[in-house]
Amino acid sequence: MKQSEKRILIDACGIQCGAKLAKREGMPVDCYIELTSALGIRKVKQLPSKDLEDKVYKTIQKEVDALLEKGEMNLRNRQKVKRRSYATKTDRDSKKQFAGAKPSC
Repeated sequence: MKQSEKRILIDACGIQCGAKLAKREGMPVDCYIELTSALGIRKVKQLPSKDLEDKVYKTIQKEVDALLEKGEMNLRNRQKVKRRSYATKTDRDSKKQFAGAKPSC
């Protein structure tokens, strides 16, 4: 998990055991979801209804989509910066190369 590109931590309740463990182990998290707060529910000891399963799935899916979209935007921005810095470096090299050259025409 430490080498993962993106990390989502999902805690089932407000005790936040997962968050405490991640903090203790020094594992950074890109997205954190605490389900009982996010869904406005209380944790109970019974099997979840189909409706609750769907709500949990949609909540997690929304966060995953947002995280991936954010990652793609950051990747595109990094690529733009690389292209700009490459162009700038190329321009500087060209200027150095032709600084003392005499016109050929």
